[in-house]
Amino acid sequence: MNGPRVICDQDGEIICIIHQMAGDVLPHEKITSLHHIDLEYDALDFSTHQIVGVDVETMKPIIEEIPVPETEERRKIRDLEDALLLQADNDIGGIL
Repeated sequence: MNGPRVICDQDGEIICIIHQMAGDVLPHEKITSLHHIDLEYDALDFSTHQIVGVDVETMKPIIEEIPVPETEERRKIRDLEDALLLQADNDIGGIL
């Protein structure tokens, strides 16, 4: 079990509270140093990307695209696009 962890700034203002956890959880790691980065407003579209970490050497965010599962409709569209590309390739003599 882990009790809550409160992260605060140099003036004691609360930045984040990580609530308590029970069950099969790893213990809190000891924090020896805290850093922060500020990004420009709208610098990242959080509906398509996520910050997975911070490169502490450059203090730049490590960003990954959020995978979007392919729906049946998207698969059909991709298959039709591929078929059209192959047909166009055959019609003009094979550039693909």
